[in-house]
Amino acid sequence: MAGSSLFRVGDDVTFTRVLQHLSVLVLFVITFERVLHALEHRLRRSPKYREMLSKAYRELMILGFVGLGIKAFKEAAHAHTAGEDFAAFNIADLTIFILALALILQALPCSQEIEELRVLRHLFLRRYRLPQLFPFGKYIREAQDSQITHMIDVQPSTWCLLIAVAWGLEGALAGVRSFHEGDSEPRALVFVFVAFAWTLVGVHCAVAYYFKLCLLQLLASAGYGASAVGRIASLRCIGQEEKHAWDCELAVDALDAMQRVQETEEARQSKMKYHRHHLVEADTGLQLLATCFRHARRHLLAEREHAASGGGSVSSAESLQDAESLERQQQQQQNHRHALAPIEIRWFSRKAWHFIVIFLLMLNGFYLALLCQCILYQLGAVQREFGWSVTLLIPLPLALNTVVLQPRIFRSFMIVCSIFRVHTKALTETITHLRERALMASDTERTGLIEIEKLRVLLRSFGLRMSLSRFNSVARLIFKVSGTQTEYAQV
Repeated sequence: MAGSSLFRVGDDVTFTRVLQHLSVLVLFVITFERVLHALEHRLRRSPKYREMLSKAYRELMILGFVGLGIKAFKEAAHAHTAGEDFAAFNIADLTIFILALALILQALPCSQEIEELRVLRHLFLRRYRLPQLFPFGKYIREAQDSQITHMIDVQPSTWCLLIAVAWGLEGALAGVRSFHEGDSEPRALVFVFVAFAWTLVGVHCAVAYYFKLCLLQLLASAGYGASAVGRIASLRCIGQEEKHAWDCELAVDALDAMQRVQETEEARQSKMKYHRHHLVEADTGLQLLATCFRHARRHLLAEREHAASGGGSVSSAESLQDAESLERQQQQQQNHRHALAPIEIRWFSRKAWHFIVIFLLMLNGFYLALLCQCILYQLGAVQREFGWSVTLLIPLPLALNTVVLQPRIFRSFMIVCSIFRVHTKALTETITHLRERALMASDTERTGLIEIEKLRVLLRSFGLRMSLSRFNSVARLIFKVSGTQTEYAQV
């Protein structure tokens, strides 16, 4: 019954029926927990997929908590849950859940390869003076995994912008209904949805084309010519440099060079975080607003100083240059450190494009939720009236975005960002992986143990220099030592 209480078993519903449903529900819960346990076991070595599974857990928990709150409110206030407000609230709650699942599913196919990756690798190593032994492929994978975890973690500023777009869709719906007074709301909603969805495809195409131009600029900076002869000559030169480096480079020197770059980049990033407010640090949109505010204030101060000195008005070119001064100074400092000509990419801002890419992903997920809840039930009527060709045009734009355009956009954006500026977290994970491989190489029998003396010699290659007696004392304080061995997993 619609108005039945949950605390009147035996009156509103028989105890036998409750036990029947309880038995089925317990069987489902046991099966579901087994499946989740097996899935967690398979994904334990992949941080990216573990983060996705954790995000799905959180959304399921929130959905269940909201449902429990509705049931408790119904029992406490004796509210009638068949009304339009309760239905709208449940639909909104389910929309958020579908949107979160759509973000997770859209993050899965981001694995497109780029043919020119070898040339970009050469550019990255030269730009930051990294050795040829640096595993660029591992670095790119770590950067990709880090970006994916940011993609499925929605920030408050993105939510606010999404709500603004949703109200814009409502305004367009009201305009269509006022222009075509005979159309019902479901029919007008289909028309507005199709218009917005195909507009989103156009935006995705424009962004994908821009990142293609960015990659071409990076390739040009690496000396990768447009002609086939120039490309062959460039690849031949890269091959000769790699062969010479593999013959001459030592692993110890390579790791030392990587560690120096890592320390430099970590110090730079720590200095940038120190000057940020704690409310701004975790939200890219708020960081952009804060940056625009600082640039506007700096521009006003420059105008006042210019007016006080008796000069004319500041030109628009000077204004734009002043607005980008901070980012250019940081880039010049990097170029001075790495002694390479700057890479100029027009209209490229790492934070701004990071926000745009994530917002496009979220907007496409929001449209997928609208498709499931507002459009799918009308496809039969659309097919009877207009045929299959028009019906297929409704879900097609979202499929194009999800399967074709978004993986390309994300991959290109991630590579441009990772080369334009060092991804500190990915660099740290890559160097840590190399250290672990070096420790495992010392354990030929795969026992998980390493001799204290071997560990001392190995750590000396990373810059840690201690005498044997002093290192033994420190190792026994820090690690669990069994005789003359310790588990290298502790290191």
